[in-house]
Amino acid sequence: MRKFLLVYLLSCIAMVSTLEGQCSFPTYDSYGLICDEARFLCGFEMDGYQGKLLSEKSPLPQPDPLCAGTGEADNIQWFSFVANDSILEIVIRYSDCTGNVLAPGLQVGIYENCDLAFDNTPLGSLYCEEGQNYGDIVLKPDSSMIEIGQLYLLFVDGYAGSACDFEIEIIQGICTDAPGQSQPCEQDCGVFVQFPDNASCTGFTDEFKFVPSSQIIEDVFGCNPAVDNTQLDSIICVEWEIIPNTGFEFVSTSFEYFNSVGIVSTLNVKWTDPGTYTIKPILNINPLFSTCQQMCICSDNIAYTIDISQSTLTQFPTIELCPDECGDFCGQTQCGTGDLYCYDRDQCLIEVQPYVQKPEVFIDLGENFICSGDCFEFQNTSYCIENDYEITDTAFCDTTYLLQLKEIELSVLLAQGTDLINCDIPEVNLVGSWNTNFSGNIISAWISEDGDTLTWGTNYSTSDAGDYTFVAWPDGYRMCEVSFVHGVTKNVAVPSASLTSPILDCNNSAVTIGLSSQDDLLSAEWTGPNGFVSSDFSPIVAEAGNYELVLTAINGCQISLATEVEEDFEIPELEVTYDNLTCSENIPVSMYSSSADILSQVWKLPDGSSSNDEVLAINGVGNYSVEITAVNGCSASYDFEVVDLSYDPSLNLNEDRIWRCNDTEVVLDLASHFVSDLKYVWTSLEGGFIANTIDLTITKPGVYILTIEDESVECVGRDTVRIIEDPNPFVDVNVNTYSPRCTNGVDGKIEIDIHLGGEGPYTYSIDGVVYPNLDEIEFTAGVYDLNVVDAFGCEVSKPIEIIDAPDFNVSLEETLEIRFGQNKTIGFETTLEDNEIGLIEWTNDSGEILSFDRDLDFKGEEIDFINLRVENLNGCEIEKRILVDLSYEVDIYYPNIFSPDNDGENDLFILYNNGFPEMADDLKIFDRSGELIYTSSQTQFNDKQAGWDGTFNGSPCQPGVYVFILEYTLRNGRAKTLSGTVTLLR
Repeated sequence: MRKFLLVYLLSCIAMVSTLEGQCSFPTYDSYGLICDEARFLCGFEMDGYQGKLLSEKSPLPQPDPLCAGTGEADNIQWFSFVANDSILEIVIRYSDCTGNVLAPGLQVGIYENCDLAFDNTPLGSLYCEEGQNYGDIVLKPDSSMIEIGQLYLLFVDGYAGSACDFEIEIIQGICTDAPGQSQPCEQDCGVFVQFPDNASCTGFTDEFKFVPSSQIIEDVFGCNPAVDNTQLDSIICVEWEIIPNTGFEFVSTSFEYFNSVGIVSTLNVKWTDPGTYTIKPILNINPLFSTCQQMCICSDNIAYTIDISQSTLTQFPTIELCPDECGDFCGQTQCGTGDLYCYDRDQCLIEVQPYVQKPEVFIDLGENFICSGDCFEFQNTSYCIENDYEITDTAFCDTTYLLQLKEIELSVLLAQGTDLINCDIPEVNLVGSWNTNFSGNIISAWISEDGDTLTWGTNYSTSDAGDYTFVAWPDGYRMCEVSFVHGVTKNVAVPSASLTSPILDCNNSAVTIGLSSQDDLLSAEWTGPNGFVSSDFSPIVAEAGNYELVLTAINGCQISLATEVEEDFEIPELEVTYDNLTCSENIPVSMYSSSADILSQVWKLPDGSSSNDEVLAINGVGNYSVEITAVNGCSASYDFEVVDLSYDPSLNLNEDRIWRCNDTEVVLDLASHFVSDLKYVWTSLEGGFIANTIDLTITKPGVYILTIEDESVECVGRDTVRIIEDPNPFVDVNVNTYSPRCTNGVDGKIEIDIHLGGEGPYTYSIDGVVYPNLDEIEFTAGVYDLNVVDAFGCEVSKPIEIIDAPDFNVSLEETLEIRFGQNKTIGFETTLEDNEIGLIEWTNDSGEILSFDRDLDFKGEEIDFINLRVENLNGCEIEKRILVDLSYEVDIYYPNIFSPDNDGENDLFILYNNGFPEMADDLKIFDRSGELIYTSSQTQFNDKQAGWDGTFNGSPCQPGVYVFILEYTLRNGRAKTLSGTVTLLR
């Protein structure tokens, strides 16, 4: 990455008692050979710079390609400079090339930064040229590429490996004035202190800052004005010097590297010995920029001085602190061992308060137990929650007790044993168990209902019913006792039961023998006809006969029982009658009859549904069936078919017809549907009679009903015809008009985006001219007659207007009066708002673009015309033209009094002008008697180091009034003479 940004702090060099280190500026092995390490040249260095390209290959990295997709770095050299004009012109001359004698040449170019893409493609390349066979190469990029005060990079590379001598000439765009002389720093050298009384005390620490506002440091770029973000590597380094170099300690300091603006460096010093000290910053400039830079010099007689007095030290007795305790002294807090200082600068008094923190002592109380709900007592405090405690001794703050408190967890349960004694189990064995976190012994026992101890331990056997209690507690903690009660019952009673036997029939081909008992039963064993056996309490049987049961209760006691199962399978008789469907309003039905006792009937309908009614109402044609079931579950069924003898004589004329804008009648001709045996009647929606014919002529919208009746079968049909007013009549169109893009243009548009009613396709006409559509038709501003016709001939007509595009104006002075070399800003007035302007273009008569900005910064150098073109957002433009009236007159200034007494102020009679010309042709000075006492040819204007020093032939002239005559030539070649007087004082 290009090292444009200044490294503000490249290194920190610690200082103990004296400042022995010196500033060391970074150096580069490839200085001037890669873009990141381009050699910076001041303007006066760059103009006329001579160099020679090396014959060996350039080090990497290098941009690839160098320019506009072509070119490769062979033996390249890189330079950097600052532009002071957007018009930049540099000429590269070369000679004595080796390595490529057939096509000797150079490729040169300008970059704005050294950034490279991942494939080394340059991102900052602005402009490139190449030349062969010793022709001059001119670099003149477009002025829009160059920003005044910005840093740019110039490369010179041999064409196809040419190793040439080269020379750089600055034509325009870089200031080439040489730097001035070093100047003295201001009083105190710009040192700033927190207490500016030039006094302090031993034991005190003072902070000194080097403040740039009090320094005289010229811009690193000489006469080229740099923008704020233009910075180079390590221009200035600040050191500190204290005289004498003993009697103090450096608390903190550093050698810091700065750019040429904003220099601030800090020094912290603790004084150990009284005395007077001189403190001054020493500014060092990077040798790479030394020719560009002026530097102020801080001498001892103007450096900052400070008087150090001996301090009085008072130390108070040491205070002991408990662990985590803090002490307060002089508005400060000390936690732990250490000292607090209180400083009184006015009295040179230092007070010290020492603190010592006691070490902590820990005593482990070990593991202790409590029952649930109990507490552990220690030092008159109850601890009732299981936890690890750190307890501070009530008498000694440095002593801490460690207490591990656990709550005893103990639960008991029955590990083995039942709660019942019966015919199968004459005796039970009870075994208790427990779970606990207690690390010691657990004591347990079985207790009777009377509270007597039956046995110690966990096992007890019994053949008697009763409640038995198992208890347990930790050894030594009887108050933590837990228990549970286990009840034992005894049952040896014989069970009792009864049986019920259902009948086998068509409903029940298998039946369940019912068993009823109030006892808890364990098992059943059945036997019956044909080897039947079952273990179900209520078995399912499918054969009549005698069944026997042996029943066992849950207590192991038994009883024997028996029952008889009977059967009934007789089929019922069935007769069915039914009706077919007709147009009659009577509902057809179907019925059945049977001599058996019927339990239920089920009718099956053609749609798959069913009905349980005794008499079935027939609701449609199709196949029907009925099934009856007698009380014994046996069934009989009958199937029959119902047909439909009715029909609908209507003609299905239920349709809507639209009454359009040009309709007068609608004829309904239904002769093809006529049947002689049917009766036809037309009526209105309200029931009024219209006609009794099958045909009908309708003259207005409405609802018309045709009734058709077949009297032989009493069937009636109806048809409805609706003649509807057009629900979507063509009533209007929505028209959008668009003005021409520019005033008096011919590209106006008419657009119809919505048709209100009607149906397409639509036909359009403008002023009688028919168009299939209006999409591609363009119009001038004006009023037009629009006619639109839909597919049914309905039409809409209306006038429309296209408004002309709004005009705009641009006003600009016709003549620009300007002096040669003067800069002026040219602006214009317009009726457009800023956000309505699409383009601003300033050009000269050669067609060169001067600017795209609202205002033009113009420098008077030649008579010319300036052209302005302003476009609005639609691309409509107005052009204006300004004549440049160039004046070559110059303003010359001179002092009317000067005092050549060598005090550094107003010691010379100096001529000044506003920049042109740079040299006067001749200057003569006469005394009051007319004697010529001073003459000078080619006098430099504005030169503070050159002028008449008030002497004649090496001797001081007398105070008085002197006459001068100045001859100079304007840029247009016109000779001018100026005379005046100046007073010499001593």
